[in-house]
Amino acid sequence: MYADLIWETHKDSSRAETYFDQAVKAAPDDCFVLASYARFLWDAEEEEDGENLSEVPEPSFIHGVSSMPPPLTAAS
Repeated sequence: MYADLIWETHKDSSRAETYFDQAVKAAPDDCFVLASYARFLWDAEEEEDGENLSEVPEPSFIHGVSSMPPPLTAAS
């Protein structure tokens, strides 16, 4: 599919989504089209999540203590 090609070569999600929308409208019952679109949505979200993770600051450590709460332990 052309939408797959756009996504795989250019990572242009808005353009690829436009072509996927056209493909789904043209063949709404085509399982190949639907599966390709689903894979694109999955991959595009992972790509977006990866970009967001790189923007999250690392936890700061002050005097060897992290800002994260300690792990829970089992009560005896």
